[in-house]
Amino acid sequence: MKIRFKISSLVLFVFLLCAFVTRADKPRAKGYYIDKAGNKMVGTIEVPTKLLSKKAETMQLNQFTFFDKRGKKLEVTEKEASEFGFTYEGEDIVFRVLPEIIQKSTFVKANFYKLLLDGSCSVYQVYIGYSSGYYQQYLLYKDEDHYFMTTESTPTNELISASGRLKSTRELFEDCPDLVAKIKNKEFKKGDDRYFLMAQYYNTSCKGSSAQEKEESEN
Repeated sequence: MKIRFKISSLVLFVFLLCAFVTRADKPRAKGYYIDKAGNKMVGTIEVPTKLLSKKAETMQLNQFTFFDKRGKKLEVTEKEASEFGFTYEGEDIVFRVLPEIIQKSTFVKANFYKLLLDGSCSVYQVYIGYSSGYYQQYLLYKDEDHYFMTTESTPTNELISASGRLKSTRELFEDCPDLVAKIKNKEFKKGDDRYFLMAQYYNTSCKGSSAQEKEESEN
């Protein structure tokens, strides 16, 4: 009896320990999501385990776990939300739904993509799947008819023919001659940050951008 009791106690201890570890692996953070009607729902979000693992192919998400103010748990997909965000380790992290054509072009099944820069031209982190693995790319996105996606190697046929995908940043920013001139003069040096700098310049200095329109309306 004593041996059986010890074994049962050990099994119970291991079960509780596993449960504790599982919960510990899923920290929560204050966050929100925007529903399809445009309403902002505030609560806490379970920090995606996939995000914590930092595996390239899992940085794009299909759903997230949300807890409302009463503690009710909800599994939310792109059918219920267009955006969600939370703050984790001092970083504000935002994911948004992108058009289906972009989902197909990345060859990684996902609905929510990480937003790196917001504005008239937004920058997203995407991963494109090839036979040799997954490669981090950047999507400079104005709308579904005007976007540019960087590629590390020869793009797939589907990516090449994707509707709205432009072949160069000069084509993407053709409505801003000053920026096109800077690109032609190679003022943006090689490196991933050049895409951020281009988008930042467009958002703050080019006519028709959200920042420029705001400034003109105030004047």
